[in-house]
Amino acid sequence: MTDLRSSQSYSTTRATLITGASRGIGRAIAQECAMRGHNLILVALPGESIDRIKQELINRYAIQVFTHETDLTNLQAPQRLYDWCLDNDLTVDTLINNAGIGQQGAFESLVVSGKLSLMQLNMLVPVNLVHLFLPMLRQHPVSYILNVGSVASFSPIPYKSLYSASKAFILTLSRALRYELRHTSVQVSCLCPGPTLTNEQTRLYARSLGRSGTLLEMAPGEVARYAVAGMLAGREIIVPGWKHKLVEMFARYLPKNWTIPASGRLFAQSLSYR
Repeated sequence: MTDLRSSQSYSTTRATLITGASRGIGRAIAQECAMRGHNLILVALPGESIDRIKQELINRYAIQVFTHETDLTNLQAPQRLYDWCLDNDLTVDTLINNAGIGQQGAFESLVVSGKLSLMQLNMLVPVNLVHLFLPMLRQHPVSYILNVGSVASFSPIPYKSLYSASKAFILTLSRALRYELRHTSVQVSCLCPGPTLTNEQTRLYARSLGRSGTLLEMAPGEVARYAVAGMLAGREIIVPGWKHKLVEMFARYLPKNWTIPASGRLFAQSLSYR
């Protein structure tokens, strides 16, 4: 059986693939990449108005934009996305694994299906997409993988236990993969933002954390500017802005027997919001 990945040529359309591109950080990263002249493959759930976003970007930046609607929690979705790219003569030179879901609450109170969906989208999908697209990425003189972690990557967070564990996985994977690929054309980065106002719900949730939540808020566009600039500069870990760097320092460098109870007390405040 012929490996189609090895037969890709530069006559195909080169593009940046972004998952979770219909809102929040993903949409802002799409615009940031479009401003730099990148052709785009925007991946989003069905019914997320991704074609409207596509047209806005085409009209404004005169680039090529392709859209693929899918639920990435479906186990076959990554393979179907990859096959769709091949069928449409699209070659990915930048892979941005942004799609993810959050979850808060006491671990025992969360339904099993929600836990499994979180693990699938936050961990297994990026692994699968990197595995599928890596041979394609290696064909380009320079290519990029940007995995979206979180400041939660740096420390366990009670009441967001599975989310913080999933983001720690992404950071660890990114750093190890970066080393393995250090002699190739593929540069691997991990974006670790703090609280980001992706929609009104996240704004209300941040408010539920009290003064700490409101002080640390950043807009998606601001996060995206740091993300794309850091990725293109080849930075290993990208923590956007001084606000989020404060959280990173708190999480990484203070003793865990201090940070875990402190974050537990903070996020316990949000339980009444749910």
